[in-house]
Amino acid sequence: MARLGLAAESQYPPALTCRATSPKLEFASGGAIMANISHSKQLKVWSKSQGRCWYCGTETEWTYGPAWSQVSPERFCIDHVIPKPINMARNALANLAPCCWHCNASKSHRTLEGFRQSLARRRYNIPLFSQEHIEYLQMIGITLPQDFPCHPPIIFWFEQQGLTL
Repeated sequence: MARLGLAAESQYPPALTCRATSPKLEFASGGAIMANISHSKQLKVWSKSQGRCWYCGTETEWTYGPAWSQVSPERFCIDHVIPKPINMARNALANLAPCCWHCNASKSHRTLEGFRQSLARRRYNIPLFSQEHIEYLQMIGITLPQDFPCHPPIIFWFEQQGLTL
């Protein structure tokens, strides 16, 4: 699959193709079909970082064709920073962030801090203890450090760049 960079004559990526077989227009540009996000809003989200993933900094790629046929880790997706079940204004531009397919799938329904904790657990092999686990460990004489889980902070690409939503 070829990477599609920004054309020299345009600050935006090439126009997206859409499938007209559905009652809704389904723009084929994300890991999941972004039927409820207009083409112009997708371009605004893309321009927040010129196509870089908000979380890992990977250069994302615009692809053509049905979204399910060309899934790759670098595929451009739009993430709802505050997950849809929590946020009533879920498709507001301020709640949308450009990201790669891999980060979008990994973040899933998590909040930003939940995603950060999930990444830390995987990166540093930190076990996830429920309150019951912690109480049991204390009962048998094992005390966890006050700052548990202690690990270097996870800093996302947009934070390193000083970008805000």
